[in-house]
Amino acid sequence: MQQVLKRQAPWRNTYFYQKSEVLYHLTYVFCKRFLPAHGDRMMDQMRPITSYVS
Repeated sequence: MQQVLKRQAPWRNTYFYQKSEVLYHLTYVFCKRFLPAHGDRMMDQMRPITSYVS
């Protein structure tokens, strides 16, 4: 039987994942550097997200 779908590449190796990961890290560093650590709503919303990133 002929294979209809291509084998799926590991998602961490995909072009769009790698670019989005770089963009996320740049955003994270920007927020840590230029936004106040306490009292800023954006930082309060980012804290739960950063707990998932290793």
